[in-house]
Amino acid sequence: MNKGIYDNKLIGKRILDFLVEEKIVVEIKKGNRFSKPHIDQVLEYLKINNLKLAILINFGSEGVMFKRIINFN
Repeated sequence: MNKGIYDNKLIGKRILDFLVEEKIVVEIKKGNRFSKPHIDQVLEYLKINNLKLAILINFGSEGVMFKRIINFN
């Protein structure tokens, strides 16, 4: 979990779903497509935690889909 701090005040919390071996973020969503806000959320988790790899998993009516997301920064 990371906390958003601005001007020494807590402005939000970010809680990722899973962190595998302190290296890989795994984020679970529902739906039949990968939305830009979900991808942006996962990229933010990677940047904040200084990690390279995440897997975004969608559970939908068409089955399970996954997308690998890499932090190039």
